[in-house]
Amino acid sequence: MKASEVLQKYAAGERNFRGLNLSCQYFDSEDLSGADFSEADIRGANFTKANLRNCRFCRVKAGLPTFWLVALFIVSLLLTLIVIALPGLAIWLLLSTGIGYRIILYSSAIFIIPMFFLAFFGRFQWTWLFGLLAFFVIEIPAYIVLIQAIIENDFTYIAWLGALVILLSYIYLTRILTRIININLSSVKGTNFRNANLTDADFTNAMVKNTNFKKTVLIRTNWHQTKGLDKAKVDFTILTNPKVRDLVVLSQVNSKIQELLTNLEQI
Repeated sequence: MKASEVLQKYAAGERNFRGLNLSCQYFDSEDLSGADFSEADIRGANFTKANLRNCRFCRVKAGLPTFWLVALFIVSLLLTLIVIALPGLAIWLLLSTGIGYRIILYSSAIFIIPMFFLAFFGRFQWTWLFGLLAFFVIEIPAYIVLIQAIIENDFTYIAWLGALVILLSYIYLTRILTRIININLSSVKGTNFRNANLTDADFTNAMVKNTNFKKTVLIRTNWHQTKGLDKAKVDFTILTNPKVRDLVVLSQVNSKIQELLTNLEQI
C-alpha cells in the first residue's frame, strides 16, 4: 500500500494497518499516533520526525530491503578481498625482488608504533590497535610463508597453515566490514525512525536489524523479545549501552524498566 493511501485512511479514522506491505514508503514528519502496524513489512520505510506515540510495531519486518542486503554482501566481499589482497601483493613484490623479510618486518614496526601512542593518548581506538597488532603478528608471517612457497614452488605444511590463516582472516574481516557497512547503510536505506517520537510504542517480537533509531524519543517503548536491536543504529539514545539494550529486550517488565532508565538518563 502507498503512503498516500495510509495517510488518507488515517485521516478518515482508520488505525488498523496490520500486515501491510509498506516497504520504502515515506511517512516523514507525519502524525500516525495510535496506529497499528503489527506484522507489516516496513523495510526501507521512512518515519523521520514522525509522531508515533502508542503505535504498535509487533512482529514487523524492518531494516534493509532485499536488494540492498544483496548489494551489501557483494560490497563487503569485494572490500575484504581488497584488504586481503593489497598486503599480499606488496609482500610478493618485496620478496620476489630480493629485498627480503627485514624491510617487511621493519616497516610493520614503524607503522604500528605510532598507532600505539595514538591509542595511548586517546586519538585511536584500542580495538583497532589490537586488530592491527594481530594483523602484523599473524597475517604478515602467514603471507611471507605462503608467498615464499609459491615463489619456490615448495608447499610444506607450514605454507598450507599460512593459507588457512589468510582464509580465516578473510571470513572474519568480511563479517566485520559487513557489520560496519550494515549499521551505516541503515541510516540511508534501512527503516528510518530518526528523531521520531516512539513514546509508548510497542516493538514486541519485531525484527529491527539495520534500522535507524538515532536521536529517537524512546520513553516507555516496549522492546520485549525484539530481534536485531544490537545491529540497529541507536546513537544518542539510551540503547547505546549494550547492557541496557539486553535488559529491555529480555525483561518481562520492560515498560517500567524503560521508564526508570529514561528518568535516570534525564537526571
